[in-house]
Amino acid sequence: MLETPAQTGDPSGSLSRPAMASERSPLGPAISSSEAVLRTAASPSPRMSSDPTEDHQKHLLLLCDYHPSSAGTIVEHILAFQRYSRHRVWVLSRLGDLPPGLDLSRFDGIILHYSLVISYDSFLGKSARAAIRRFKGFKAVFIQDDYRWVNRTVSAMQYLRVNAIFCLAPQNVVDFVYSPKVLPGVRKLTVLAGYVPEQLTSIAPKPYSMRSVDIGYRARKLPAWIGAHAQEKWLIADRFLQDAPRYGLRCDVSYREEDRIYGEHWIEFLRDCRAVLGSESGSSVCDFTGEIQERVEAHERRDPNVSFEVLREFYFKDADGRVMMNIISPRCFEAAALRSLMILYEGNYSGVLVPWRHYVPLRKDHSNMDEVVAVLRDQDRWAEIVECAYREIALNPRYTFRSMVEEFDEVADQVTAGMPRRLVPSYDEAGFRTASTILGVASRGWRIAVGELGAAFERSLQSSLVRLIAPIKDRRVRGFLKRAYFAVVGAFERSIAITCEVWALLRATRDANASGTLELLSRLRLPLSKKLALLRELRSLLSLESLALEHDAFRLRVWADFAEGVLRVEAMVSGDSGASLDEPSGWTRVSEGVSCGKICSVRWRIQDAWGLAPRPGIPDEYEFPVLSEVLGTQPALVLPLIQQALPRLATSAGGHTSTETTFHAT
Repeated sequence: MLETPAQTGDPSGSLSRPAMASERSPLGPAISSSEAVLRTAASPSPRMSSDPTEDHQKHLLLLCDYHPSSAGTIVEHILAFQRYSRHRVWVLSRLGDLPPGLDLSRFDGIILHYSLVISYDSFLGKSARAAIRRFKGFKAVFIQDDYRWVNRTVSAMQYLRVNAIFCLAPQNVVDFVYSPKVLPGVRKLTVLAGYVPEQLTSIAPKPYSMRSVDIGYRARKLPAWIGAHAQEKWLIADRFLQDAPRYGLRCDVSYREEDRIYGEHWIEFLRDCRAVLGSESGSSVCDFTGEIQERVEAHERRDPNVSFEVLREFYFKDADGRVMMNIISPRCFEAAALRSLMILYEGNYSGVLVPWRHYVPLRKDHSNMDEVVAVLRDQDRWAEIVECAYREIALNPRYTFRSMVEEFDEVADQVTAGMPRRLVPSYDEAGFRTASTILGVASRGWRIAVGELGAAFERSLQSSLVRLIAPIKDRRVRGFLKRAYFAVVGAFERSIAITCEVWALLRATRDANASGTLELLSRLRLPLSKKLALLRELRSLLSLESLALEHDAFRLRVWADFAEGVLRVEAMVSGDSGASLDEPSGWTRVSEGVSCGKICSVRWRIQDAWGLAPRPGIPDEYEFPVLSEVLGTQPALVLPLIQQALPRLATSAGGHTSTETTFHAT
């Protein structure tokens, strides 16, 4: 599995993804993937008509990734679509490929959440990207790390054919980052990294006299390659602590990882602080190719004590400040809601905050410390600014998740106005629960049992990692342990997935003996992920077989087209000539063609022109990439694999006397 990159609208880490349990959100516990599906199913929805033309509410699929330890802002962002959208939003939390039973044609649109890195296979697999690319409905991407992997991200958006981008890049640079030439016609909207957590606005504030901390602050020391702007996150702490003793201030300020505070403790911490420090989030370096990050990190491995100034001079002097992505931090909304005075470096703050009205501006050289401390000690002035921020920011509907979702709905409605309507009925609750899980092919009891086992395993592994990683300060060691964690979890999920695919294939073919399929799989020199893809291809063959069995005038034949070098699986008019499977000449010629390398790919074709009705999700022509790969490496296994996928037609006509399986060589 690839390294899991952070998804960070706020580089301070409050929005980082993936977040370990040692990096929980200051906004309380998150929900698990299974809980997300349950909440989706349980949320109120209008009556669903079996006729899609009568269903005026759009059905949108939200693809995301979070764990029980995900940042609270991520969870709030995800759940906001369900809570506030006028459309029906179905949440699917999943890494890698989409569930094999999920039919995208049942949705009007797809939302790709910022917790997924769309350009990384470990987050969004190749087959998932291909399926989304083929999807004809509305496609929107929410992204927060606009400053990293820019070219790779834009290429992924171009491939996916997205219609709208909701990003953090300010409007004055958004076209520079997401070029209209590469992404023509794509709507680009600037949103905020976070919004007011509405539950905080109802918490009673502590009186000024009962707050035991004058100045509070938590942050991270961010990587050098993000630029000078991001260094302010920890520089403000160092400089303020140098000045604080002169004023007798009681400070609880730190940017050390082991001092971070989470959950309810974070809320209580803010309530106990008369004031909090802060600066703008974002970056001053836009790393289009990823080379800056790679070179800086390589230098840091050689010389861990190298200074920021040296790295900037060597690797990104010209890029630093060229594209500014300075934005307001979600922590400003938290402070406003809990009525703590904000002492912030001077900045724009996305045009939300006004200095001396909503916060006290601190010059970056700290030359106005006397003025800042005077406001902090003046209870009347303190209360005036705090109440103004609470009233005009925390209680302002403009800065709520509801407002963000309303803006999204408006864009979705505008873009989809000219699109063709969905032709198939949408999912109902039970159907989506079944289709959105790798265990959907199994019985409900078995699915729940295996799902609970997987959840228990992941909780146990995560708990062990938290205990192991907490005392470690070395960022590289922490990163290695996190990557190892996600690799183990990913391997476990893939092992469950392949088990379910084998079970589904055997169940569908009504073959009680699993030894044949399992023996063939054991002989294949393929990674687990490709074996899983291969099983999906075999299930596709089974779908084609079932389709042919429904029509007396059709038969399924497998034949070698030596002219094109293709092994074809076709639903044909039954009058065509061909050697039957039980005829040695036909079997021998096909086998010889495969063995000697004259056949290099496997494809199917349905002759729609002869009246065979198409089915959703079954294309007229399709190439089997994994079977084709096996042709080049282990050709002797290809025909047995196809036979395993087509057992009914290989043994009988399933009650249709004019339907047969043939192997035909041309």
